[in-house]
Amino acid sequence: MKILAHRGVTSRHPENTLGAFEDAVRQGVDGIETDVRLTADGALVLYHDRILPDGRPLAARTLAELRRTLAPLDPPTVEEALAAFPGLLWNLEVKTAAAFPPIMQLLRGHRSRPHVVLTSFDHAALLEHAAGHGLRLGALIAHRPGVPAIDAMQGVTGPPWQFDVVVWAFETLDPSHVACLGGNGEGGAASWVYGPETAEEHASLAGVGLEAVITDHPDRARCLRAITP
Repeated sequence: MKILAHRGVTSRHPENTLGAFEDAVRQGVDGIETDVRLTADGALVLYHDRILPDGRPLAARTLAELRRTLAPLDPPTVEEALAAFPGLLWNLEVKTAAAFPPIMQLLRGHRSRPHVVLTSFDHAALLEHAAGHGLRLGALIAHRPGVPAIDAMQGVTGPPWQFDVVVWAFETLDPSHVACLGGNGEGGAASWVYGPETAEEHASLAGVGLEAVITDHPDRARCLRAITP
């Protein structure tokens, strides 16, 4: 099972910073999960919150203004992060529909393209802008849908699925849904999970059939390292 550090190692560094990512790499993770937002001047910046500490929307600030506002925190851009850690698996969660056109333009032909998985809670925008471009796409799910909703995630006549990955919130993870998706083989979708906290919660993921876990505690996920879905 792959281990992805949620916004880097945030116990010792500000989240979504190069320092947090570097610490995660030192801990031997397979990849990083991070958040993508769009600034007023079109920069794709790695930052989670919609509203800045000064009460203004991030989307209303240029990248330079954002960095002045957050100093000494220096949130990187997508391009800076990909350049700093080539070959690392990147789960880029796109937070707003407006960020899709520029991120697709950036990734088109980018050397890190094979190592990028794009995810979003905005499933329609994800499919509209990114489907058919050779990237793995992941639908974030924060609720426990019924079987009809699972069926709706695939084509009208069955697999292949619209998404390559479904990323479940830990509290909503249902092994039967993982089985329903058919795994990451041909015609199926892989299942990831985000949000386990305790060592016991991490250990409970063994045998579920997951491809990856996104965690704030990579050290607690090491027990899953040798598990394959």
